[in-house]
Amino acid sequence: MSENSDVIREKKYLNIISMVFITCLLASNLAAIKICEFWGHTLPAGILLFPLLYVLNDVLTEVYGFSVSRKIVWTIMVLKNWTEKERQKRYNSELKKRELYE
Repeated sequence: MSENSDVIREKKYLNIISMVFITCLLASNLAAIKICEFWGHTLPAGILLFPLLYVLNDVLTEVYGFSVSRKIVWTIMVLKNWTEKERQKRYNSELKKRELYE
C-alpha cells in the first residue's frame, strides 16, 4: 500500500502543472497576434507568457521525467491542431456570410 500512495503523492501536481502548461501555450499563441507597448517597446503580447513555458517544461521534465513531458507536448500539438482547424472553419463561415451580404 505504501508504494501505491507514493505513486499518488508523486503525481499530485502533474495535472495542475500540465493544465497550466497547455493553457499558457495556447494563450501565448492566441496573444501573439496582439501588439502591446511596454516601457516604450512595442512587442507581441504572447512574449509575456512564452517564457513561463520553459520553466514549466523544465519542471515537468525534471520532476516527472522525459516520457511524461513528451506526452504533454504531444497533447498540446493535437490541441493546437484542433483549435487551428476550428478557427479556420469560423473564419471561412464569416467570409461566406460577408460575401452573401455584399
